[in-house]
Amino acid sequence: MVDVVDIPLVKSPENAKWRPGRGFSRGELREAGVSISAARRNGLPVDLRRKSVHPENVKILKGTDLGGSGPGASSTA
Repeated sequence: MVDVVDIPLVKSPENAKWRPGRGFSRGELREAGVSISAARRNGLPVDLRRKSVHPENVKILKGTDLGGSGPGASSTA
């Protein structure tokens, strides 16, 4: 279970300012090497409607214990 995760950020369509988002997009999860089911299982918010990928959110995801080193990352230890 993920202890503390920052809320994903999105740009507001009205004025292009950053605001808290509803969840991480599929692309952000993919770039961080986290599956949608693993994210939901560990309490990460997922927003399937979002299409954008923000590097800030990918960085947040990679900082969690779920984040791999990229697409298709496997945890063979």
